Amino acid sequence: MSAKILVVEDERIVALDLAHGLEHLGYEVVGMVASAADAVRMAREHRPDVVLMDIHLDGAIDGTVAGREILEQLRIPVVYLTAYAEPETQARAEASRPLHEQQQRQANAVFQTMAEGIAILDHDGLITSVNPAFTTLTGHAAEAVLGRHPDDFLHLRGHSADFYRLLDDAPVAYWQGEIDIRRADAITFPAWQHVCPVRDQAGQVTHYVLTFSDISLIRSAEAHIHHLAFHDALTGLGNRHMLRGRLEEEIHRASRTGRPLALLFVDLDNFKFINDAHGHAAGDALISTVAQRVTAHLRGSDLAVRLGGDQFVIIVPDLPRIEDAALIAEKLLEGIHQPLIVKGETIQVGACVGIAIHPDDGDNAEALMQSADSAMYVAKARGRHRYAYFSADMAETTRERLQVEQGLRRALEQQPQRHELQLEFQPVVNLAAGQITGAEALVRWDHPQWGRVGPTRFIQIAEDSGLIVPLGLWVLREACRQGVSWLAAGAPPLRLAVNVSVRQMQNDHFVEDVAQVLRETGFPPQQLELEITESTLQSMADSRSMLGRFRHLGVKMALDDFGTGFSSLSLLKHLAIDRIKIDRSFVIDLPGAPLDEQITHAIVHLASALRLQMTAEGVETEAQRSSLMDMGCLEGQGYLFSQPLSGGNFHALRASAAPMSLH
Repeated sequence: MSAKILVVEDERIVALDLAHGLEHLGYEVVGMVASAADAVRMAREHRPDVVLMDIHLDGAIDGTVAGREILEQLRIPVVYLTAYAEPETQARAEASRPLHEQQQRQANAVFQTMAEGIAILDHDGLITSVNPAFTTLTGHAAEAVLGRHPDDFLHLRGHSADFYRLLDDAPVAYWQGEIDIRRADAITFPAWQHVCPVRDQAGQVTHYVLTFSDISLIRSAEAHIHHLAFHDALTGLGNRHMLRGRLEEEIHRASRTGRPLALLFVDLDNFKFINDAHGHAAGDALISTVAQRVTAHLRGSDLAVRLGGDQFVIIVPDLPRIEDAALIAEKLLEGIHQPLIVKGETIQVGACVGIAIHPDDGDNAEALMQSADSAMYVAKARGRHRYAYFSADMAETTRERLQVEQGLRRALEQQPQRHELQLEFQPVVNLAAGQITGAEALVRWDHPQWGRVGPTRFIQIAEDSGLIVPLGLWVLREACRQGVSWLAAGAPPLRLAVNVSVRQMQNDHFVEDVAQVLRETGFPPQQLELEITESTLQSMADSRSMLGRFRHLGVKMALDDFGTGFSSLSLLKHLAIDRIKIDRSFVIDLPGAPLDEQITHAIVHLASALRLQMTAEGVETEAQRSSLMDMGCLEGQGYLFSQPLSGGNFHALRASAAPMSLH
């Protein structure tokens, strides 16, 4: 249906032209009149949708008077048409509209549809109307709140008694802030509220407009972000940021109260091996379980923090006695060590705990952390799965450990220029004939200030820090280069043994690394023998596959330090092992030690039955040599034959062709 329009215009030609144009556009013109009185009459009779009104009309009454009467009595919109733009005429037209209906409708639409709750208050602060959002947000029906003050039922904590008086006199014409809203069901939520006074033309406050919005989601998001900033995502424990602030607070409190404060540094044993062997998902499950077990043994006032990886720190304030820290450490170790099932397999993990006490072991957060860390490393050095209190000499141990790690790192980085790292080769000898059958490559470190650094001083540090990977690859490459050099000098082929660390074997690319070294150097694969330990095999996810790949490459594999670990016959039966090396701990007391003789004899028979080659380590006396030969062991190495030699001296020894005998 088209809109109906009444045209009020005293110029007949203009009126006809306007009517024709409107009808052409599809509107219905219900009439054309030239006076104000006819305009009111026609509007009442035909009830048009809109009146087009000329201001200057014939007669005593102009269009503005008729327009005001039509608006007030019939509520029909009036649009004024005039060629005059003087201010007086515009003012009369504006004054003829007591309410701007369009603006009123817009305001009412906003009031009804806004998502914010709105309450209109009279000068005394009593509610006169509310919008639908008010009811939705608060659960209070509109009729139930009319005439009530918001502080009496809506606000969890009301404004002060003179709030509205102060608002009336405030230089800023509104108040806004966060406030807790109480719903009809007594549930509260945070809201951002705005209160604005409305004044008349004389400047007097006639009423107030109160608006508010629910900011629960904002506050929840803020709390979540804050939680993420101070908590570990995997375990839910505190993180480094929380540790820093909380530790400083507890140190300050301990300094004030004089009660001991303990800091426990927890590091899991061999977690990386488990993580690599069973996958990162299993590693995450293990860390989460350990976190639960750690918190289960703490008091409510204690704080457990995950530093990252497999390290945790525990703050224990108000310690009754310093000795009680050991009791906590023992409970933690016992709880952590309990078996757990991961992917159908039972796994046990140990830990080491370092204990530092404030203020004796550090009067600030950094010093206390360093002391606990040092104590933890001492606990590891003592055999793992144990705890240790910090002592003054540990600081020197930690400092030396750091110096060794940094020095070794520099030696690796600058090796082509400084040649701090060198290889020596210990002969492997046929026990009966004294002929050299192989050589074991051993790394040596000559520091420019410290001199010769023993392997026992730096190998474990290299293993813990991860430097063993680049160091082991360098040893492998240099050993193969030396082997090629011997062959080029006319020396007959011999077996060259190189020790391989567990970290190297757990590297998915290690087989390719070995193959690349063999290609680069040209050393024959069948002359290379890699020595690994039983614990290394047990920590590998798929040792059979990797050893099979080495066999396909042509490289031999030897099981070093055999008998000192958890020896498994299935390892020897199913894995591609070519040789076992009898550990020196079983050789050193031969002959005359019945138990060592029985163990060594059993190892020899086992190797013979499985058709494995064998080598005895640590042969230092003729009596040991004879005893091993009597048992059936045909090969050995040790100081009886030679100390480790440089590549040149080893070549000269072989060239002499003299049988190896007691030196």
